[in-house]
Amino acid sequence: MIPVPELKAVDLAFGNIDHLPAMKDIPEEFHDRYDNIHCKFISSWFFNGFSAAEQKAKIEPREGVDKNEARMAIAAIMRSYAPQHEHKIAGCGYLLSQWFILTKIGADND
Repeated sequence: MIPVPELKAVDLAFGNIDHLPAMKDIPEEFHDRYDNIHCKFISSWFFNGFSAAEQKAKIEPREGVDKNEARMAIAAIMRSYAPQHEHKIAGCGYLLSQWFILTKIGADND
């Protein structure tokens, strides 16, 4: 499992991609943001907010993962303008899969 980074409030305010895996290091299954449940969750979070994403899937932190720190680490990447959108969604989807167990609960309308 990829370790959750320790971030500061400034990282959340302005974005931080230091912990975003390089695209070549992200498994291929996360490169198609339309066909991966983790990437769909991230896209919903990005465009509609975390609460809207939680309406489609339930996430529970994996053992040893602090839920708030992991959410902050993903949010810091999403707030950065640096990576291309496709890289951002793939990387955040991959990190979500590393740190959380995701259970689909909503209709698959996206």
